[in-house]
Amino acid sequence: MRNWLFSLAFFLISFSPLLAQTSDEETKGKTVDAGTLLVGRAWGSNRSRNLAVLSTTRWWTRRLAMHGLVSLSLGAILFYVSTVSVWALQQLPEQELIRLEKQWAAAVGDTAFLNSITADDYVIVDSGGEVRSKRQELALSQDEKFTTSTADDLSVRVYGNFAVVVGRYSLKGTIAGGPYSETGRFTDVWVKRGRKWLLVSSQNTSLPVPVSSEPPPDSSPLHAQQAPNKDTSANADRQGANELIQLEKDLADATLRGDHDFYNRILADDWINIHEDGSVGTKQGDAAHKSQYDTATFDDIKVRVYGNSAVAVGRYSVGWTEGGRRSAVSGRFTDTWVRRNARWQIVATQNTAFPTPDSSNVPPDQFFIEKEKEDWDALKRKDKVAASRLLADDFVGMYDGGLINKSEWLKQIDDQYSVDDYTITEPRVSHPSPTTALLLYTATCKGTGAWAEFCSHPVRISDLWVERNGEWLAVFSQDTTAATNPQAAQESNHLIRSEP
Repeated sequence: MRNWLFSLAFFLISFSPLLAQTSDEETKGKTVDAGTLLVGRAWGSNRSRNLAVLSTTRWWTRRLAMHGLVSLSLGAILFYVSTVSVWALQQLPEQELIRLEKQWAAAVGDTAFLNSITADDYVIVDSGGEVRSKRQELALSQDEKFTTSTADDLSVRVYGNFAVVVGRYSLKGTIAGGPYSETGRFTDVWVKRGRKWLLVSSQNTSLPVPVSSEPPPDSSPLHAQQAPNKDTSANADRQGANELIQLEKDLADATLRGDHDFYNRILADDWINIHEDGSVGTKQGDAAHKSQYDTATFDDIKVRVYGNSAVAVGRYSVGWTEGGRRSAVSGRFTDTWVRRNARWQIVATQNTAFPTPDSSNVPPDQFFIEKEKEDWDALKRKDKVAASRLLADDFVGMYDGGLINKSEWLKQIDDQYSVDDYTITEPRVSHPSPTTALLLYTATCKGTGAWAEFCSHPVRISDLWVERNGEWLAVFSQDTTAATNPQAAQESNHLIRSEP
């Protein structure tokens, strides 16, 4: 706006000399009359000198008139150039981001280019639901050889120094020597740092069937009327991240309740949602969804805040009934948030389902028994890092003292706890689904300190393991004092002892 005012002011200033003067003929006449008045008193004394004065006056008049025309021309030219420049600057973010997306598509496999356009905190969720860092993505790109790589159907929305690009991609070639072909939808999030746009987040969702080439709804470029945020303190970013994690959890609760008022508040009017099948939804369509959800969990949420904008990447699992038919899906999501009028709203969402598990690939029962032994061995070594890798972030344990979470469970690995040996007997594994395993067994152990009482009698243990993104994690455990004779249990044919 200031650029337009400046251009208008410059135009008026340049135009003012002409406004202050009449045409050349009218100016000559008025100047002659003025000259006659000025020299009339001495007209008879020196006629030649008087004529010279009149001539000089007419010359200056013509020069001033010409100056006004030149100033007007220059002012008009500069006004036009300034107007065009302002228009070009307004179009530049969308054009530059489209150019970067096209260049990236053409440079797939070029690690140097990928490194130059991605921020150090870049994260990508691929079409299989796998999450990779910038370093991991650069390493993978070295094995990519594509004969076809395109990015089209691009929609760009700019919010100050923050932008969301939604589009369609098509890849064909080889990865690690094996054939690869995929078409899908993507959401890229860009942040402008200094004068350079950098990619901070990407998510891909493969399309099961070809889709129309028509752009997604509400896909016209949009400039949000919002000034860039100047509060970049780490404390403010941490507060924003905690607030958004809670909002994501509130969104899961609202999904279970069917709270459409919450949806209306949390979703921006220009919200775009890319579904698991690659179709594109809007607030008007998706928020009016009438399905009754019976499960909805959002976890493993990581948030990065960029002033008045943020990116949240997490894991979701939902189940619902529609038309009498039960459905469920789990996967990864990327939510793009923008703060408007002191309130966070989601402007873009992309969901990528985890691949459907193949029951033939479920690990054998011994795999889960070995996992349980890893847990006991971590207790023996007081290795919190190893134990933490085995537990899901949402782990819950049910014991005599009540329910405990993952961090509370890890606290028991300290100097006052000591497990010297353990025995696992009567193991039994069942699979409620291809991605879950329930392990039941009896445990006896030897320990000192606080573990002495626990190890003084055999315990029945139930552990629930869940496969998440290719990794098996314990999400639940319960201990119950066994009523059987531990000596009899040790004589069982299913006896498994720890390694010395």
